[in-house]
Amino acid sequence: MSFIKFLLHFLPDVFMVFGGALPYLPQYQQIRETRTTGSFSKHVCLVLLIANSLRIFFRVGEVYETALFLQAVVMIFAMFALVELVPCLKPEEFWNWTYFVDYLQFMVLFWIVVAFTTYVFLHSPSYFNILGFLALGTESLLATPQLWKNYQNSSTTGMSMFMVLGWLVGDIFKTGYFVFLNQPFQFILCGSIQVTVDCLIICQVFYYKSSKKVSTDPEDLTAVLLEDTEI
Repeated sequence: MSFIKFLLHFLPDVFMVFGGALPYLPQYQQIRETRTTGSFSKHVCLVLLIANSLRIFFRVGEVYETALFLQAVVMIFAMFALVELVPCLKPEEFWNWTYFVDYLQFMVLFWIVVAFTTYVFLHSPSYFNILGFLALGTESLLATPQLWKNYQNSSTTGMSMFMVLGWLVGDIFKTGYFVFLNQPFQFILCGSIQVTVDCLIICQVFYYKSSKKVSTDPEDLTAVLLEDTEI
């Protein structure tokens, strides 16, 4: 029984640590194979890098589950992997910089600024409350750049559906994880918003797919008319 209890506690923690990064594997593979980013919004990487960095500093003043801390570290490495890949394809569309080192320098500068600010307000509970809301609030909006880009393009072509489904499954799981382990309110609010945005993106997939089927391509219509004329 003790071993079963260990597994019931250990496996959710393992999934929490690595599960957040898994949805990006199919997107990473798709970008490598197609050599294009398609409808994938690269600003998702920026949002996650900022959010998970803030979450790490949040732990200085608010102790939460170690698995959530490790998840933030794993996610930062995963986002750097995507950032390193994408500028090679379309540098002019990715944060306005060309080389991977520019993104790395930006993040290092960001870490230094946040570390200094955290040191100054080390004994301020209000600061860590604000930091927590910034960290989890930013993370809760991670999929909104994707939602907006889909809306602008009226298409989800090039966006990995497996990635979005991975978001949804992971966000539902981690929201339940937050509630079950009685984590700080910021985590629960973040998870709830993420699940909502994930569902909206999935709705976009079906909506734009059905719209594409209903709409008629003018070139196809012209071809049909020409064939009728020849007959």
